[in-house]
Amino acid sequence: MTGGVHRSLVPLSEAAMRARATVIVLPVPMRRPSLPRAARRASRPAEALAYLLAHLRLVTRLWRSRSADLLLVREFLTVPLLLVWPLIWPIRARVVALVTFNVQEAHRRPLERAALRLLVRGGCRLACLESSAGFAELGLPAGDGRPLVLPVPVDATIVVEPARDPVAEPVIGVVGTARAEKGFEELIATLERLRGEGQLRASVLLGCPDPEVRERWSARGLAVADTTSRVDYLATLDRCDVVVLNFVRDRYFYRTSGVAADALARGAVVVSPDYPVLRHQLTSPVRVGTFYADITGLPDAIDEALALRSSLMEARAAHMRPRSTAAVAKLFDAFVSSEQGSASEHDASATR
Repeated sequence: MTGGVHRSLVPLSEAAMRARATVIVLPVPMRRPSLPRAARRASRPAEALAYLLAHLRLVTRLWRSRSADLLLVREFLTVPLLLVWPLIWPIRARVVALVTFNVQEAHRRPLERAALRLLVRGGCRLACLESSAGFAELGLPAGDGRPLVLPVPVDATIVVEPARDPVAEPVIGVVGTARAEKGFEELIATLERLRGEGQLRASVLLGCPDPEVRERWSARGLAVADTTSRVDYLATLDRCDVVVLNFVRDRYFYRTSGVAADALARGAVVVSPDYPVLRHQLTSPVRVGTFYADITGLPDAIDEALALRSSLMEARAAHMRPRSTAAVAKLFDAFVSSEQGSASEHDASATR
């Protein structure tokens, strides 16, 4: 896991600072090295140990901050957290762990599923992004206020009103890290085919930090942009009228997208596979994206997205309001208040 994987969650810390309650957001201090596949296989034992040590460091940070009203673990690996959970258990009442990819992995892997269930049974409370879809199927609590459901927060520093040329050819962006689960190869090949057949009257832009991927597609005539730096990444999104996602189903069915959040903040419409959590992210409280069931539905979804551009600014404002750091701060306060109220009721009933 690299330091930038969940950069879209950084605004949670700003929201915590704006809350009336004392809320501390703690990411697990870990970094996955960038290694060739063969080297990664050889280094797995060392990598597993490094992740375990990172979660042990988290334990230390949680205990140092145990006087807070709410300790939100911003992301974690399920099995290492389970292994260190006995050390956290005495202060568990103040700890909530935010699942990002964990529920998705629990649907894919029996070990992850068992570990997540054991964590919850051991008193670990969960938070999730946008929707608790996928929880019930795993036997995890999904109603009555559990888990804490948070929107993907908006980074107020990157929200812009883009200056689009109304007569220029629209730009369709494929932006992000070209990992297999992102479906880049199939997506770019499909977009290029649609352009060649005249079904897509737009230019295609690949924004990617991987130089080999950029060079390969640039040699085939595709426009590319280096998104290694944050500045260049945002500048690439600024060039896009529509950003298309093609996430693999069994890796993203129950996940949100940071690229989608950033694209919307820069004024682009998002086209996404029709997965439940992504649908919530792009339609609640108003629609700011379009969907396709499979790659054959991509042309219609892009046409719908291009039609949405004329009303996007107004819709985007309504979409982002509940995702602002001020709104998330209120969610933190409401959660802490409800937890304190429940604890008071429990203490009162115990003394009767």
